[in-house]
Amino acid sequence: MSAPVRPLEGIRVLDFSHIWAGPICARILGDLGAEVIKVEGPGRFDGMRNLFLMENDTDDDYWNRSGFFQNRNQNKRGIAVDLRTKAGRDLIRRMAPQVDVVVENFTPRVMPAFGLGYDRLAELNPRLIMISMSGYGSAGPYSRFGAIGLSLDGSCGLAASNGHPGDRPEKSGSAFLDPFAGVSGAAAVMAALLERERTGRGQFIDLSQHEGGMNFVGGAVVEHGRSGREPERRGSRSDRHAPQGGYPCSGEGQWIYLSVRDEAQWSSLCEELDARELAGEASLGSAAERLARHDELDERLSRYTGRRERRELMEALQARGVTAAALLDGAEVLNDAHLEARDTFEWVDVGTPPRPYPSQRALPARFDGFEPRPAGPAPRLGEHNREVLTELLGLDDGELARLQAEGIVGSEPRFALPVEQQRDIIRYPLQMWVDIGSVRWLAPDGSHGLSPDEETAEGEGA
Repeated sequence: MSAPVRPLEGIRVLDFSHIWAGPICARILGDLGAEVIKVEGPGRFDGMRNLFLMENDTDDDYWNRSGFFQNRNQNKRGIAVDLRTKAGRDLIRRMAPQVDVVVENFTPRVMPAFGLGYDRLAELNPRLIMISMSGYGSAGPYSRFGAIGLSLDGSCGLAASNGHPGDRPEKSGSAFLDPFAGVSGAAAVMAALLERERTGRGQFIDLSQHEGGMNFVGGAVVEHGRSGREPERRGSRSDRHAPQGGYPCSGEGQWIYLSVRDEAQWSSLCEELDARELAGEASLGSAAERLARHDELDERLSRYTGRRERRELMEALQARGVTAAALLDGAEVLNDAHLEARDTFEWVDVGTPPRPYPSQRALPARFDGFEPRPAGPAPRLGEHNREVLTELLGLDDGELARLQAEGIVGSEPRFALPVEQQRDIIRYPLQMWVDIGSVRWLAPDGSHGLSPDEETAEGEGA
């Protein structure tokens, strides 16, 4: 029996995006069956190629081995075309009639400045769908601004809600507005594809990552509109339920997160922790009283949770109906039994000699009618120049050789600095984080590993 057809098979995507939001959008489309062709330039390639290399190894073609780049660009074909040249831009225009979707996340001026804006491309292909995923959208006073996760956290109001009472505002961790925009963008493209089935026409999608962040600050906006007050930053606490937050467990750096939602859960928590003194205080049976005494409760509860192993306590509390989760670090997540049971991670061989890289599903969904495309390596820079340009444009070997000689297409990066200096620049930040203990190496199987220096030290002391 043949495998079910994936829903987006037969759709071709040109992916001009870089970093996180756009590449995740295009990757989701690819996982669902679309053919995705990533477009970079020999001198302006995706910056993710320079981040988080296995073992911090910047030898050889390190730009083809970034863990971040692999995760966000798997299963794509890749071409490297210099869009700063007329000949490079002409190649893209010639591809436009054979493409269904264009994805880009530059500021709104970039693609029109190249003559590759939606109006120009739609003249060549009226069925084309183009999504622009800029920081602030294509219209409005901020539309010309560049954006990163940190600035978007601030401008959408998210940072104002993050942090602890009395402390300064904080960003949201790992710039999660980027992948949220990626998922939103993929949904928007699929809606436009459905609309095209009905009308036969393509369209332009103007996605603002900034507006996407508004989904996470609705409570603060409503509260200000209702009362004129800014809600206080609460850290991990709730304004309705208590206790809630992170509590230390036995072992260094071990924590559990829990939330008590009603009086029955409060009783269950006290029983599981054998906290008889807390259970005996009748006033703590009230959520209002627990909220008022949250600081005191946190200190007292920590004495009980500190005696327990975090995973064992999580299981015990969940069995009693109390929402709880052990705090896991990156290596523990990679090796978590639950995620393993759901096949969340696949190991992909990357580079020469091949090294296994963990790749997580971009969509946390399982379909009983089809399987998303299995994980495969992201493209090396310009890996599919010949394949794509001959297949889509019919270029012959002579034309390809000329384009290569003139630097219009390429498969080697053109750095502003000598390559050895570039290697040192890329290597330094991760090595610094390892040296100060902020990052631990992972062993090849994904478990905790030691840095090369630590391995040497242990060997000398043995």
